[in-house]
Amino acid sequence: MSGNSQEKQPAVRPGLLVVLLFALGGALYWSFFMQPKPAPISPTSPATAVPPLTGNINDKYTEDQLTTPSLKMGTGPISKRDLFLPPPSIIAARRRKDQTTRPTVPPNQPVRDDLQLIRPDQGLLPIAKPDENPEKPVLKGILGTENSQVIIVRYQNKSYLLKLGEILPGTKYRVGEINNDSVILITPKGRVKLDKKERAK
Repeated sequence: MSGNSQEKQPAVRPGLLVVLLFALGGALYWSFFMQPKPAPISPTSPATAVPPLTGNINDKYTEDQLTTPSLKMGTGPISKRDLFLPPPSIIAARRRKDQTTRPTVPPNQPVRDDLQLIRPDQGLLPIAKPDENPEKPVLKGILGTENSQVIIVRYQNKSYLLKLGEILPGTKYRVGEINNDSVILITPKGRVKLDKKERAK
């Protein structure tokens, strides 16, 4: 009875078989092809092979046989220079070039008479020197169109913007005429002609 009493097992579905075969194939593919391959081991030649050490080394080999000149590592003197700076030969060449291009100046004399200021918006400008004679006005510039011109006059170390007919503050100078390159100021004593960047005459 025991032989007849066995239950029939249900048949395996074909869809389940396909899924199991696909999973098994993926696992095999992953294990064989996706794993990193070990580096190939090169066979050692008998010339580079180290003989086994047995007994006393001094008996078998002499000092010359143990050291080979190709395997020696030599260390030279350690440089103290900064690796981020150019080599000393280039530094010396630059110094020689700078010394030949610079004019020689006696030690008591300044390098330049007219020092220059650096302004971020205007570049290099000469230093403003005090006027030799601040009592006379100096024309610094003419601005505007023909119909509405304004002049810039420097007087007593101050600059003034003046239109036609205005009086220079602190004086009796009145702007009488504005030309392209000159201005005529009228005073009770007469006329004063100011040329651009020149003193009154």
